[in-house]
Amino acid sequence: MFWKWLRKPKTKTDKANIKHAAHNSTSEQQVKSKKDLIVEFEKSLDNEEKLLLKKLPGRSLTDFGWWEDRTGKRVERVLKKFLKLKLVKQPGLEEALYLLRNDELKQILALYGLKKTGKKKELVKQLLANVNHSELRNIIPKSLYKTWVHTEIGNALVKRFDEFLASKKRDVEKEAFQLLLEGNVDRAARLVFDFRDLKMDSYGLGDSDEAFKKEIKREAKKWLSYKYRDLDTTDDLRRKAGAAIALGALFGDAMRYGPTYLGDIFQGDFPCPSLKKFLKDHPEIYMAPRKVTFKNMAKIYIHYYWFRFINQNKKRQIMSLIRRDIAIGIKIDVIDNCPICNSGVLSATGDGVKGIEKLPRHWGCRCSYEPILKMK
Repeated sequence: MFWKWLRKPKTKTDKANIKHAAHNSTSEQQVKSKKDLIVEFEKSLDNEEKLLLKKLPGRSLTDFGWWEDRTGKRVERVLKKFLKLKLVKQPGLEEALYLLRNDELKQILALYGLKKTGKKKELVKQLLANVNHSELRNIIPKSLYKTWVHTEIGNALVKRFDEFLASKKRDVEKEAFQLLLEGNVDRAARLVFDFRDLKMDSYGLGDSDEAFKKEIKREAKKWLSYKYRDLDTTDDLRRKAGAAIALGALFGDAMRYGPTYLGDIFQGDFPCPSLKKFLKDHPEIYMAPRKVTFKNMAKIYIHYYWFRFINQNKKRQIMSLIRRDIAIGIKIDVIDNCPICNSGVLSATGDGVKGIEKLPRHWGCRCSYEPILKMK
């Protein structure tokens, strides 16, 4: 009796504490085992398979011909591996709703007179709460139920892979940018292309990847060698602007990527007095940001470089057309009825071509040169 009494909790509080401790212990074991599983599964998949896992939800296997071409593997075989590891499953009703686009969800909500505003989670919640589930199943395309979604562990694995890609990209950006500042385009390109190959980025339609890589590298070299002498900025900023655009070109989108990277460099002050003055004097001009931040100034700064480079190349092409007697002159295509660009020499023929206004005329200017073709 004594031993029985010793083992028995004396109060209801004691019982509750023991139950809570047992529950916590079980939860810790579950969390630990899930983490161990994720690490184990992560080791069992290569990067190509992780990329397929990331892109699989909502798609049929026939959508992955590009993946098979790049890897030489069969999607069906890798899918069997995912199923064995319980990383994917076929969607239920709620998961199928999440696979729909927001505009598709809003169309269904409109059918039932339900509120159409909010995030996807709120739209799905509304439908599940207010519409008969069997009706919803019939509205959703049957093909979606034959696709795949991630399980909880599959989701966690994809999240870890995304974190790995983000970290890798930051390292590549930093090293490649430094190489470009040193003028080493070849090594910078190799770093960026290896990363893009890891993500299986598409390089160009109708061209081989290798041919397109060469073209991208040539473009980056042009940006790096281009001298922006007409701006009242330091050589350091000009050099870094060229490297930022070249880095953007290697990543596949110089105009979007370059400004972001250049904006990250100058956190203390953006060293371009004429740009600051222009934003103060012309607050309504194209691209003038509501909030003047370093990244916004970098965007306008590189936009100027971009159009300067494009227009100089275009002017050379038009001059070649004039020499070949295909065109008789050059004109400026003025955008947005800009009062700055509507002044000056806007078109010229013969010897007057040399006196045409230089483009861009101002920060944010989108005007371009066009040929005046010879009439037949």
